[in-house]
Amino acid sequence: MRLQGVVMMQVTTDGHQVADVKLTSGHPVLAPEAIKNVRTWKFADHTPTTFAVTFYYLLGTHYQRDQATKCDAKMELPTTVHVAEELPMFH
Repeated sequence: MRLQGVVMMQVTTDGHQVADVKLTSGHPVLAPEAIKNVRTWKFADHTPTTFAVTFYYLLGTHYQRDQATKCDAKMELPTTVHVAEELPMFH
């Protein structure tokens, strides 16, 4: 869709996985996918907590596929995810 923008959320964990996600701001088309992604996150055992997460959707950038996550994104977990889409070359 060639969209770029920022999605910000408050994520609450139950000590193992995501218990709740609240959208604090973000692009209305990009936000549902960011929320869906965060809901899949799993954590090592920890004290339940709440923290902010920001997804940056960028055009014209490329990240190498991460072998652990199988994702073409730059991740500074748990607070920041950069999702990139390369622009096509026109001839």
